[in-house]
Amino acid sequence: MTHQKSPSKQGADLAQQFREQHSLGKEPIHDITSLLRLLPADFMVLELPQNLDALALRDPSTDAVIVGIGTSSSPYRQRLTIAHEIGHILSGDISKSSQSFVCEKSAPEETRANTFARCLLCPADALPPFQSSDPLETLSAVVRHFQVSPAVAAYQLEYAGIFTAEQVQDFQKIQAPALASKFGWKSSYDRARAISQLSQSSERLVADAYAAYANGQVSLATVAFAEQVSLEEASASAEGARALQALTTDTNADIFADLDSFFSDGD
Repeated sequence: MTHQKSPSKQGADLAQQFREQHSLGKEPIHDITSLLRLLPADFMVLELPQNLDALALRDPSTDAVIVGIGTSSSPYRQRLTIAHEIGHILSGDISKSSQSFVCEKSAPEETRANTFARCLLCPADALPPFQSSDPLETLSAVVRHFQVSPAVAAYQLEYAGIFTAEQVQDFQKIQAPALASKFGWKSSYDRARAISQLSQSSERLVADAYAAYANGQVSLATVAFAEQVSLEEASASAEGARALQALTTDTNADIFADLDSFFSDGD
């Protein structure tokens, strides 16, 4: 008799498979946006309504998926949100939705995505070397190294057999800025927080928008919207792209002209 895996087990296994597939080993994911290029979806960081961390939209006619991640003053929470949405995509949750996908906290899909996010960002089997005689120092080291919240770090440390359930409960209310100040890495945290408050467009979406604009298929306003910049900035970027294309074309033309000249010298 076979037993179906629990949502938590599914999420943990999916995270391990993803790390193995992309040769991530046990290392921290310093730039989580680099993972987004591996997914069949466009991620954007932008201002969302209050209390909404993310929103996924799917075009039912093309199956194209766009995921909006809210700007945030809590960088490690934002990283967890991105990883959470990656979990939904890999599990097929978004592709099964109609046009929009909103997380429902009590659904098993949420448990799976939450576990995936924790295990992707902070694999439990990588944590034993961080254990010290001071539990708070251990917690700080894991939070800083893997860029996760203290709550996530504590939970993973319990999963690794390093923390007890009582310690996890005690550390639930600790905030990353407090740990960073106490152990001297507040400047690193502040840099991460400054970045998480910035809007960020999908690289693929912006590249496609500029290509479509160059072919006369969309307006400059569409390009500006995709890149989340002003019309003036989009216009300047478009001019730069045209100049680069012209330079590339001229260079290629010169190369072929030189080759023709070389091969014709022996005639």
